[in-house]
Amino acid sequence: MKTNKTCVDTYAHETGSATPILGAIFSGSVADAGQQLYGRAIQAGFGKGAHLHGVGDGATWTADQIDGQSGVQGRCLTDFYHLCGYLTAAAKSCAPRHEKAWMDKQKTG
Repeated sequence: MKTNKTCVDTYAHETGSATPILGAIFSGSVADAGQQLYGRAIQAGFGKGAHLHGVGDGATWTADQIDGQSGVQGRCLTDFYHLCGYLTAAAKSCAPRHEKAWMDKQKTG
């Protein structure tokens, strides 16, 4: 029997600061990781008036866990590295023979 395993690196910091006050790695099932994420967010001060912002590879399960654990107080963003990989794959269909120019335009808006 195959089990779903996931690993999520998480950091928390005060508003306006880049210095982490909490770092954690979660493993186990997707649901386990979401519950662990929520517990650690509470420890870091997440609650009424706070926001949870996830950055990841764009997997829907990540956004689902952020939404499920934090509701309207949470947002999820795909990191630039993974986004560029997805856009590179899309460029072949969106701009055949002009992939690089299309990619450059996507990166600069």
